[in-house]
Amino acid sequence: MGYDPQTVAHEIKYPWRAYSKKWCDARGEKPDSFFRRYRNSFITIWHVDPEKPNTGNRRDDSCGWFDRTPGQYADAVAYVLKDKAFIHEVKLILARRTETNAVFYEGISEEQLSWPRLAAADALALTLMVANELETRRYWNGQDGKRGASNSFWARVLRPRRSVTEEAMSLALNPIDNLSSVETPEKMVRLTAAALNRRFKPWWRHPRWHVHHWKFQVHPWQQFKRWAFARCAGCRKGFKWGESVWGYGGPAIYHDTAPLRALHEQMTAAAEPPIKPKRTLWASISQVLTGRAA
Repeated sequence: MGYDPQTVAHEIKYPWRAYSKKWCDARGEKPDSFFRRYRNSFITIWHVDPEKPNTGNRRDDSCGWFDRTPGQYADAVAYVLKDKAFIHEVKLILARRTETNAVFYEGISEEQLSWPRLAAADALALTLMVANELETRRYWNGQDGKRGASNSFWARVLRPRRSVTEEAMSLALNPIDNLSSVETPEKMVRLTAAALNRRFKPWWRHPRWHVHHWKFQVHPWQQFKRWAFARCAGCRKGFKWGESVWGYGGPAIYHDTAPLRALHEQMTAAAEPPIKPKRTLWASISQVLTGRAA
């Protein structure tokens, strides 16, 4: 799996639409509702992650675009993991997991794949129980050294208890990505806390607003540089204004038309020296014995 520290933070689009009502594609078909409303990007603002180590997130997501840390639920996670009675209840529910076939891989994989999963009712009950306990500890005990609702009137007023039911239902009942296959209580608690942290994190703390990490891509200027200075790595000719290009991820770019693409692939294959097959030891011995050694 490849990683990239760049993520699109914002897009500034042209005020006019990209396709007119009279526009038709190569097959003579008129654009659908999506293309009729589509507008090209004028400026794309990228968030470039600094890739700091030891942040609790992936190296190329150190700012937490998809935050995996408990954040404001960190103290609640520590409290819940030390609660032996609560962890015992979580283990009892996880013990109900049964081997379930992976329907998604039927017809794709040669062998039937399966893994232990909870039933939907058990997954929902477990997720609701963990999410409610985490929110209770955040609200009642306080976080980051701040007093909670148990001993502070202002905490009850300014930091009220949140409803986590909707988020818990999404975590448990999503048909594609859910927590029904979690194996350990600690993993269940930490994944739920990270999801709650992403849900309730203030919007201004999202990495898309890290102005010091922004990189601007001005599309008209990019098209001008490609039209004026860039050359195709295959035919060494220039590109038309707005022409799409393709490449293998390196600095070399090529025309995107089908005939030229086939020509580029032939030229690339011809430029590479042929790979000689390796001679194995058994093949060499056989040639010596038969008198056909090179």
